[in-house]
Amino acid sequence: ESRSEHDRFGAFIGDSERYPLCGRGRINTYAVFAELKRQLICGDGRIGTIVPTGIVLDDTTQFFFRDLMDSRSLVSLYGFENEEKIFPAIHHATKFCLMTLGGGGHRTTESDFFFYARQVSDLLDQNRHFTLSADDISLLNPNTQTCMIFRTKRDASINKVIYHRVPLLGDKRVAKNPWDLLLLRMFHMADDSGLFTTEQALESEGFVRSGNLYTGDHETYLP
Repeated sequence: ESRSEHDRFGAFIGDSERYPLCGRGRINTYAVFAELKRQLICGDGRIGTIVPTGIVLDDTTQFFFRDLMDSRSLVSLYGFENEEKIFPAIHHATKFCLMTLGGGGHRTTESDFFFYARQVSDLLDQNRHFTLSADDISLLNPNTQTCMIFRTKRDASINKVIYHRVPLLGDKRVAKNPWDLLLLRMFHMADDSGLFTTEQALESEGFVRSGNLYTGDHETYLP
């Protein structure tokens, strides 16, 4: 019943066409409400909200974040960890953020970011604030257009320099592979199950255990 209710809710949100950026994929209510709040901002207004940090990191909200950056609506985003129990009743590993958005009459050239804060007082450390523009996101994370996380302003600056000088391993937008990268996998229990065996099978075939290995006629196995 719960699954059925979730499916009906997702279909209603997706088909309503009211939430074109967050009403897709595995819909989460926090993302839908974040998009609704943005729609309610007047031209010269601002809105501040507390939402999970996934609003700028998750694949399902990438279109929302991309639109915020392209429209220069994101004023600031300060990411927190709940390790020091700012919210006592919430699990310590929960990550949330303070997100401030501006209306159509307010456009930011660069958005102010801060991550890994554990107390509000951490935001006073100016060395941990860094700025990103829509062009920076396209440079640093072109394939998904989700946000990049850095601990300090210096970390962000170093990465920008690296990405300006060094080509990406792969850019889906232009299907280029400048490094001639070839992806390979090691043995996988699903696809390569025929190559695996058990201790019982080895012993039945006359293999003798020596330490962690089974040895036989010119063959050695690791069970």
